[in-house]
Amino acid sequence: MKNEDLKILFKILSLFKGYYKKMFYLLFCIIASTITGFVTPLLNRQLIDMGLQAKDINKVIIFASIIFLVTLIGQAIEMLGTKYELYINNMIPYDLSKIAFKRIFKLRIEYLVDTNYTQIMNSLNMDINNICRLVDRNSFFVVMQIFKMIAGVIGLITISWKLTILIVIIALFRFSIVRKLTRKRKYLFESYMDSLKEYSFWYGDTLAGIKEIKLLGIETIKIGEFIKRQRPMIKTNIKMLWSDKLYNLSEAVLLPLITFIIYILGTLALINGNLTLGGLFTFITYSMYVTGPISSILGLGYNLSGIIPSAKRYMQFLELECEGEGKVDLASNKEWKGIDFKNIAFKYSNGKTVLNDISFQIKAGERVAIIGANGSGKTTIVGLLLRFFKPLKGEILLNGINIEDIKLTQYRKLISVVSQDFYLFNTSVKNNINPRGKTCEEKIQNAAVQSGAHSFIGKMEERYDSSVGQNGMKLSGGERQKLALARALASDAKLIVLDEVTSSIDIESENQINYFIANSLKDKAILIISHKPSILEVVDKIIVLEDGVIKAMGTYTELLNRNILCKFLAKDENGTSALAN
Repeated sequence: MKNEDLKILFKILSLFKGYYKKMFYLLFCIIASTITGFVTPLLNRQLIDMGLQAKDINKVIIFASIIFLVTLIGQAIEMLGTKYELYINNMIPYDLSKIAFKRIFKLRIEYLVDTNYTQIMNSLNMDINNICRLVDRNSFFVVMQIFKMIAGVIGLITISWKLTILIVIIALFRFSIVRKLTRKRKYLFESYMDSLKEYSFWYGDTLAGIKEIKLLGIETIKIGEFIKRQRPMIKTNIKMLWSDKLYNLSEAVLLPLITFIIYILGTLALINGNLTLGGLFTFITYSMYVTGPISSILGLGYNLSGIIPSAKRYMQFLELECEGEGKVDLASNKEWKGIDFKNIAFKYSNGKTVLNDISFQIKAGERVAIIGANGSGKTTIVGLLLRFFKPLKGEILLNGINIEDIKLTQYRKLISVVSQDFYLFNTSVKNNINPRGKTCEEKIQNAAVQSGAHSFIGKMEERYDSSVGQNGMKLSGGERQKLALARALASDAKLIVLDEVTSSIDIESENQINYFIANSLKDKAILIISHKPSILEVVDKIIVLEDGVIKAMGTYTELLNRNILCKFLAKDENGTSALAN
């Protein structure tokens, strides 16, 4: 095994440290069980030679009783070991899944954007299942078999060292075969994992776009892609199964071969008086102690060829860059003074600069709107504000403190976002408005009234207890947006971000929200991304973005008088801003 593989293996085993004690108890039970197994053939030898062949019924009864008692003790020890084994086998997969699940919530948003959820789920499930094979019944069986093999070799040598050498030679021959098969299987398994990763990504992307596929009528093309992507996986899987068959074949041939040789040579030794009948049967038993474990021990390396790639990928997942937690506690600094963007520059991994030297302020109770054409950087500003991204240059300050230094959970509770791609959970209306479960019923209903959601909620069968379906499938676009706005209003956020919040609602609801923005929430700051004049007219300040820089800043009247807003407020025949996004 390579040094790199050993390092990965030790890293994985370090994740099991909470179970070392129970593993030790299990190992003790395995050793004790092996000892009882070693003693039994010796007792059988005495039973045959001193009891059956001597026709001594008393000796038969004594040795048979001892064998029965040893068997009972062995079974009791094995039951105790099974108790620890079952606990380990169930809790370790749970812990690995919990570690991965908690890690997902800490990852930087770039990873979750570049990787679809089907791919993440499939990869983690596959890797955890493979890793847990390190501590499953087969692995602990191998440990037991190692002790069993040592005991078997000792027993064989005491009976016939010549026959022992013959068995070892046959075992070494099989070792060379399995070693080659192991290397080949490891290569095939890594290839299969790569193909599965690409397939999972494609599959998740295809399901996400199922509506577009139906509308475009490209089902046949997608089925063709399915066949094309499945073909290399099937070929690789067939090769792995064929490799497994060769491995099983080597074992199937080895055991009968050794038994055949022992019977022939053992019978000759019996005839020549060099071996007793009991000794022959004991030797056959001990030979199984040796040949069986050899298969299992060699199989451990064979199985590791499938475990190591999964362990490596799982550890790489745990080592992905996470969001900065921050250390500054805001508990003693609850007063909201404002957010300052100071000389912010940002570019994505593709190298394209999105923002350059951006500076502005959002004061407590202030309504600020950001407008600009598609690609001007509006969404990036929101992402930086939410700490989804880190600025390339400059800093964002909250009450004079760099937001990267503030405890992340505390910071995000200060901001509530209603975006174009908001998500509604597959639960009740009430739970969607109040996902943290800490808001009183009265506040939930007030938020629904203020957002315009209360009217349609009242018409639902179970009102606030009605299910909205996956991502709000049971609601219209406007109803979903009103519910998302109600969620923001029900929170204790100091800053509310509204990203095209009126894009999918009717005029009456839009007017209601505009009035609410202008006359309510005086204690909260509001950041609005919209091109609709009805909203821009009620804000305190408008920031005009163009090609990643601030082109102008001022009130609606000031910018209108300077002819800066004309191109952003151009209307189409339906009265919607042509540049609204």
